[in-house]
Amino acid sequence: MIIFSLFSLLGSQFSFQYVFFISIVSSLITFKFEIILPLLISLILFRITFSDLFKNYILGQFNHKKNYFLYLAPIFIMKYRPNIYRDFIYDFWIKLANLKTEKTKAFLYIYTNPIVELIYGFPFLWVSLYFVYDENHTMISNPLLILIGAALIIFFIISFNLFRFLGEPQRYLEFLIPIITLLFWLYTPSHVQWILIVVSAFFIVVTTAFFKQHRKSKLDNQRLIQFLISRYNKEKIIASNDTNFIKFLIPYFNVVTTDLTESYANKKDFYFYHKNDYAIQSIKGLMKHHKTHKLNILVIKHDFYSKEEQMELNKVFNLLEVENVGGYSIYEIIHV
Repeated sequence: MIIFSLFSLLGSQFSFQYVFFISIVSSLITFKFEIILPLLISLILFRITFSDLFKNYILGQFNHKKNYFLYLAPIFIMKYRPNIYRDFIYDFWIKLANLKTEKTKAFLYIYTNPIVELIYGFPFLWVSLYFVYDENHTMISNPLLILIGAALIIFFIISFNLFRFLGEPQRYLEFLIPIITLLFWLYTPSHVQWILIVVSAFFIVVTTAFFKQHRKSKLDNQRLIQFLISRYNKEKIIASNDTNFIKFLIPYFNVVTTDLTESYANKKDFYFYHKNDYAIQSIKGLMKHHKTHKLNILVIKHDFYSKEEQMELNKVFNLLEVENVGGYSIYEIIHV
């Protein structure tokens, strides 16, 4: 458990959040507070082994959570989905009212609600829980169920707006898919397993076909990434007005975008980089990135900027348009 916790700490911010919360909640459920020890020991080992990095890591994590809570959430997750539970009494029906013009977007909005995802995304879980309860009539004694119960408690807490800055709540259950599968195999009759596997496969095929337009957008992004990789070397410094896209370039290039681990004085200081929407990097933000890092490439999503903003972009940057791919333009910045 110490090794697993340490690898999570070194490897992934979100996986360590999972280890952090699951350890605490599991210890509270079972009253076995030694469950927290691997978490604490991994942090101590990290401090001893990477003393310089440790301070920056802790400070960066604090700033990330502060920025997400104070500035980012209102122009990101809350802007797209104001409330997970309000969806069922208001937002779903507003989206469905525009069904004729925005059918795919309406169903995608419903499909990606965390509670809806919890229902259709973990069918093995609900069937397994039914058969475990039917057989044992108790769940607290099963260590696999304790972990699942802890993850469901975390899901419930993080589904409230106050805590949504900690990530999408259903993601914490995704870490337990191997355990859920094991539970499904151990407790569910074989004929039920086959029925559910076939139904799940059918559901995946139908939803994939229905959301083909959404899939096309992802394919356009892949084409764009492949073009950039084929044309430019990894030393190039790239920025974009689409902060959701630019993160996919991180493994291949030097990417510049809003630093969420930096400390910002106030909302105005943070929103300097955005147009009341975290997905959209402002022109002023791009200019500051260029002044600091001397950008080589700009990837601009057209519908994020008005005609006036596009004209302003051409005024402040000496741009050479190289390619158009799926609603994006790739520009080389000419340094004089």
